[in-house]
Amino acid sequence: ELVGGVHPVKDLDHARHWLDLVSRRARGGIAIRRRAVVVGGGYIGVEMAEAMVQRGFSTTLLTRSAVMSSLDSDMSERVRETVQAGGVDVITNTTIADIDIDSVDGHVRSVTGSNGQVYPTDVVVLGLGVHPATELGVAAGLPIGERGGYLPNERQEVAEGVWAAGDCCEVIDRIRGKYVLAPLGTHANKQGRICGYNTVGGSHEFPGVLGTAITRFVSAGTHVEVARTGLGSREATEAGYDVESLVTVGGTASGYMPERSPIATKIIADRRTRRLLGVQIVGGAQSAKRIDTAAAVLWGEMSVDDLAAMDLSYAPPFATVWEAIQLAARRLSDRM
Repeated sequence: ELVGGVHPVKDLDHARHWLDLVSRRARGGIAIRRRAVVVGGGYIGVEMAEAMVQRGFSTTLLTRSAVMSSLDSDMSERVRETVQAGGVDVITNTTIADIDIDSVDGHVRSVTGSNGQVYPTDVVVLGLGVHPATELGVAAGLPIGERGGYLPNERQEVAEGVWAAGDCCEVIDRIRGKYVLAPLGTHANKQGRICGYNTVGGSHEFPGVLGTAITRFVSAGTHVEVARTGLGSREATEAGYDVESLVTVGGTASGYMPERSPIATKIIADRRTRRLLGVQIVGGAQSAKRIDTAAAVLWGEMSVDDLAAMDLSYAPPFATVWEAIQLAARRLSDRM
């Protein structure tokens, strides 16, 4: 614990600490007012903001850029609006400038943002992302990438007889063909399996990543699901693609079905080749897992037209006749 009430969220020990901390009703015989500041607007930050507000904490989320900044700004703004409506005070483009600590018990009392505002709090959740723990490898002279991670080959071997897997590694982005840092449990599990096979003489290979990820925020009658795969508009432009994109708003079920919820789908493609480059989804219940259809199209290096033409399932409780992700692809295809 850095300061009383200030703690990160990285492992099971941290989880046990937080379960204990949020269950406390008093400190030093004085009732806790149950105020929380969450620092970081990514997946962990949004999920911890949800956890705190659901447990009765008055919650403020501070993020140095935008909420879910891995999305394009127009999609990120949709997330911010819903998280705000769910009872979280969202402060963007702000970092922590100072922490005020109680001189008696050493517990946090408030944080001051880089915007000059003071946010009284009883706990501070640090959801600031991860950095590869590669100090041992650096000392041993192993190759290290731009983001500080090991650079394994397709067999997860970083040097002869040395294998690595998980968040300490950079991985090959299948679209851009270069190493990126994408610390996700899905990648780590697959890499660990490949390491296990290959350390005993196997020849398995890790095929790269698309950065497919998903989360949700549910609180105070709000429900937003968020998913992405492939490149965002800025990443695609920096990679040299002639980017065309479009956001389409639709529904997750036929209009007369009570379970229908809204879904906004952003399709990103290359104008010259019509290749699909990325998809982002922000929507209500049962919206976000559609991202896996997009991931399959990206994996196969298929076009936006292929996505629009695929034979996907339909029944009124589950989709519209033109499935939402296909409708979005068709509209971008028409525009291109």
